[in-house]
Amino acid sequence: MRLLFYTLLFALTLPRWLPAEELIAGVLAFDPPAFLSPNTTVQGSTNAESDSRILRRYAAADNDPRTSQRLVIVSLREVGAAPDSGKVTAGQWDNQALRDAMQAAVNATRNATNVTSLTNAAVGGQAAWGIAYQIPRPYWQKPAGELFPYEIYWVKVQTNQVAEIKLIADSAEHLQSLKACLPRFKISQSNPSAASVTTGATP
Repeated sequence: MRLLFYTLLFALTLPRWLPAEELIAGVLAFDPPAFLSPNTTVQGSTNAESDSRILRRYAAADNDPRTSQRLVIVSLREVGAAPDSGKVTAGQWDNQALRDAMQAAVNATRNATNVTSLTNAAVGGQAAWGIAYQIPRPYWQKPAGELFPYEIYWVKVQTNQVAEIKLIADSAEHLQSLKACLPRFKISQSNPSAASVTTGATP
């Protein structure tokens, strides 16, 4: 009887591994580490200027405007949509065109400085493209001119659609902790309907 009691106690104290959160049905999922929590209040919001839709925003539990900041923003971006019609010239968006579009998008980011050239990368075991840059934070309670490091990654999921993962931190060390999360994404590029977005709250 005592053995059964301790066996049950041991089982209850084991960590419970939750399945990866599906952000795009059959295409994109993310298994966040313990220090990141999803903010479901901003999911589904759309940026008309960039034709992107935020799927989920993850914030570190220890975020504090005085000492620490770590964010992961996952979006679905549609490339090549005509602003007036919403139509997409899908046939024009080969890999080189997407690379050029990514570089142009980051170069046009407001207040971005120290923008790097696009590099090949990997997210969730899939080929990706990455760019790093910095943005000043005027309301950050640190010395004036403090720059936040950003990194952005695009993973092609359809001819004209990419999964966009944006990492934001207040220091290079904190940014590195976010980069360590990239292998925790699960991405499939074979699904014919990447636009099927999961918008339900986190289980």
